[in-house]
Amino acid sequence: MERLGIIDIGSNTMRLVIVEIDAKGNYKIINELKKSARLSEGIGQDGNFSEDKVKEAYFALKSFKNMCRSLNVREIFAVGTAAIRTAKNNQEILALAYDKLGIKINIIDGIQEANYAYLGVVQGIDVTNGLMIDIGGGSIELVYIKDNKSCKMVSLPFGTFKIKEILGHQSGNVIGDVEHLVSFLSSEFNKVEWLKTLKDVPIIGVGGIIRSIAKVEKTSKK
Repeated sequence: MERLGIIDIGSNTMRLVIVEIDAKGNYKIINELKKSARLSEGIGQDGNFSEDKVKEAYFALKSFKNMCRSLNVREIFAVGTAAIRTAKNNQEILALAYDKLGIKINIIDGIQEANYAYLGVVQGIDVTNGLMIDIGGGSIELVYIKDNKSCKMVSLPFGTFKIKEILGHQSGNVIGDVEHLVSFLSSEFNKVEWLKTLKDVPIIGVGGIIRSIAKVEKTSKK
């Protein structure tokens, strides 16, 4: 048995998952920890992370490293998604993580992010055909799954923080905000040509935003 730590540095949340793997490659999750860092909110008009956000990310990673050490984790794999790849000064976080904690952060592009989400879906649930959607703070990934394989995939460079920005654009005019948002989303999704060809395809949602929507829906039906 060996233990590995996997860190996902997302635009909304930083998450650590510790897994135990046996000789046959089977694994089980033995512990998890997450921090609501909201890194995308810390990117200023100049495109840089604020100093406070850099420190917040560092201390979150430090707490992850401490947990990994206490649970005898052999190796840590860390990936950074939309917020990290977007910020101009992302090297500050990467340097702090590596120099101070020995954690190497790999910045993945949108297609890699979409592919990892797809692999998680087909490994975790029984799905043959469907449209997978992963709504993050800084990006949205879409994957068309056909015959259990990824047929088409795309990463759109906006997420919940952009949606929040649009909804607050016309202060005091809720209807105007929603109409603006619908217009924006329609325009962006229409740019994905293959998306227009899909009909009667089930949607598979992944990620924290989707889980939150599901919880609200479940509560409203009680």
